[in-house]
Amino acid sequence: MGSPVSPIISQFVMDDLIEDSLPKLDFQIPFLKKYVDDMILSIPQGGTEQLLQMFNNYDTYLQFTIENEDEQHSVPFLDTKLIRKKDNTIITSWYMKPGASGRFLHYESYHHQRHKINLVLSMKNRIVRTSHPTLCTQNMHTLFERFKKSGYPPKLLNSLLFNRSHINDNDNPPGITTPLKYFSIPYLGKLSKQIQKNFSKFPNIKLAFKNTLNLKTLFAKLKDKDNILNSSNMIYCMTCLDCDKKYIGQSCRKLKDRITAHKSDIRNNKQSCTLARHAVDHNHSIDYENVKILDTESNLHKRLFLEMAHIFKEDNTINARTDIESLSVLYTYLLSLDKDNNTHDRSLGLLVIIALVLNGSNLYGYIKCKVGSKENISSVTTDFIRKQVLPNAVSMVAPQSSSPQANLLSQPTNTV
Repeated sequence: MGSPVSPIISQFVMDDLIEDSLPKLDFQIPFLKKYVDDMILSIPQGGTEQLLQMFNNYDTYLQFTIENEDEQHSVPFLDTKLIRKKDNTIITSWYMKPGASGRFLHYESYHHQRHKINLVLSMKNRIVRTSHPTLCTQNMHTLFERFKKSGYPPKLLNSLLFNRSHINDNDNPPGITTPLKYFSIPYLGKLSKQIQKNFSKFPNIKLAFKNTLNLKTLFAKLKDKDNILNSSNMIYCMTCLDCDKKYIGQSCRKLKDRITAHKSDIRNNKQSCTLARHAVDHNHSIDYENVKILDTESNLHKRLFLEMAHIFKEDNTINARTDIESLSVLYTYLLSLDKDNNTHDRSLGLLVIIALVLNGSNLYGYIKCKVGSKENISSVTTDFIRKQVLPNAVSMVAPQSSSPQANLLSQPTNTV
């Protein structure tokens, strides 16, 4: 079932199995429901053996198992349990397998509060949809205990599970005729609440927070040299053995192929880039054995921005000035502050606001550069963003005022 076409093929096989086997039975089946390779059906007492034998004789490679009613006259099917009452009517209830861990997203996890609330509401909605009204309250209490074990406050759970009035997020608020603008930005804890509060006065703006704290960011990449040479879509750095200057470049090809191309250009005196010109003009040697990968990015525009940002941040480069001529003046300002200051601040959170102003590809690259660096933007950036960038961010997505502020962002910027 690992192939994408497996569910489709399974659908065809099960349909043919049902059409071929059911007419051969000695009894009628009142109802049959199927989902991929799972079926639930009603058969007379004593018909189990005949039905199972008929299905298993369809193909020697297809063998089925059957699950009968338990002592409570119930049988599970997917995430529901069908219960047969004394009058032979069937009601449904929410069901979790006995082996299920019952764990949900922990309340103390690094996710936006809205994600946790929506998780509770979605589970409540599942119970309401799958459970008979007489069983809803019982299942709600079971769900309450499971979320409580995951750290959710009982007061919050009571208001969400047992109160019919919930927060209603309407993507199309009444009276709003202007098109909605959506922005996906990283979740930054308390700072995200402040950003959301600042933009709550603009009904045509919708912010969605995504979690960037994952295993990929928590653990270092431990790869041997062969794996590094086989890497592609990367920004790399080479060092000159004679003068310690560095060359920063980008390529979608494998690193070993890009190194081979550099060697060929230098050997054939083909000055296709500044690295080849430097090696040929000064008769210097390049350290091909200790090439470093600074970043990886499959998107070309984001990769080009990452290359320019790394070139700008490195003082001792072979690269020409023209290699960063497309870098926006705002990014050069922020990157220069990042090089000159070592004080700690909330620079990453400020970049979230810049996302509402600048091209998303460029911002993505800058965030990756920023997270990978050891230095932080100083408090000067905080004042700059608050007084100049934020008003322009609002003016872009909100109706234009009669007297727009003139600031740094009013100047034309270059976008990769």
